[in-house]
Amino acid sequence: MKRMYLSILFLLLITSNCFAGWPIGKGRTVIGLGYNLFYGTKNYDNNWHLKSSTNASDFFRSNYFSLYLAHGISRRLDIVANASYLYQEARQSGINRQRNDFGDAMAVSTLRPLSKLQTPRPRRGGTGRQQSCQPTAQGGKDHHHTARN
Repeated sequence: MKRMYLSILFLLLITSNCFAGWPIGKGRTVIGLGYNLFYGTKNYDNNWHLKSSTNASDFFRSNYFSLYLAHGISRRLDIVANASYLYQEARQSGINRQRNDFGDAMAVSTLRPLSKLQTPRPRRGGTGRQQSCQPTAQGGKDHHHTARN
């Protein structure tokens, strides 16, 4: 257990930048691979109490593999997909059982409102007038104020 905590602490310390990956962004792709392992040698009785098995060779093992893919179609639209594969093996009272199959698959698109992506408008001064710059014939800039309608 101590080794696991030290491993997690080590990974946190060596990571300088972390990015969540949302929104994906136009033309960018995020790929994630996952694996989960569960192994147990105990089981529950009818009253939900955890009991050791009567046979020392009894076990349950579950392997879960997953693939996550997200791709940005535009600034506002992302396509996200997830697929998984599950392999389970158990031995109980000397009888072996195995099963494997694909898990639930998912494919969705996410669309963000345009208002969240627009840049904010520049703030106006206290006079209610907006300043504009126009080039002059000499190549400089002529600064003048124009009234806003």
